[in-house]
Amino acid sequence: MTARQIIDAIKDIIQDTSFTDQKVLDAVNAVIARVAGAVQLPALASHSTVATDGTDPLADPPDTTIDPFVDVPSNYHRGLHFATSVAASGPLKVYRSFNRFIKQYPLLDETGSPESVVIYGRKIYYQPTPQTPDTISLWYWAKPTSITTSAEDLAADVDVIPTEQHLSVLVHGGAAHCFKIIDEGMDAGGDTSFKKYWALMEAGIQELSDIYGPDDDEPDYVNDDEDL
Repeated sequence: MTARQIIDAIKDIIQDTSFTDQKVLDAVNAVIARVAGAVQLPALASHSTVATDGTDPLADPPDTTIDPFVDVPSNYHRGLHFATSVAASGPLKVYRSFNRFIKQYPLLDETGSPESVVIYGRKIYYQPTPQTPDTISLWYWAKPTSITTSAEDLAADVDVIPTEQHLSVLVHGGAAHCFKIIDEGMDAGGDTSFKKYWALMEAGIQELSDIYGPDDDEPDYVNDDEDL
């Protein structure tokens, strides 16, 4: 379905003329964001690189320090699952817990070819820290791009979600978000439509989760003395 078709289908369900295309798209984008946080959608699988060169040659005095971290790529959402380094000439260990990473490298002061990385906030930390510029390649799940009311976006298929789940996830989920707004301030029990379409959306998301399976990250091996 195109974005236009999804909007029209939602409007047919909610039957509320106060909802503009933009308000309905806000609901659809919220649904997509929810799905992207729960399911590893193939359309959002992404790869990018970051440079470890954090020097500032224009500083006075010149800054020649290479920090043990850099910003993550701008489209990074979640789930860093593989990383390599030019200097290391191979894969790096990807930590999913910053606490475990900092326990292994408490001062972040080791130097040499990177061996391990972790995402914390909007930074990627690596240890050891290379003393000459290095490039780290990252594989992760990207943030979904919001659909807009531009003619191009409205005419395009919403391919971030598989077509088979457009009705169950995007249409029903968008309707649920709209009904939540409509039902605000109503007497208790007035949220029947919201609950109905929310349940339909959740069932659609579960279908997607069943199709794409659990996370395929490497397993964590936890010793008894490690923090959970």
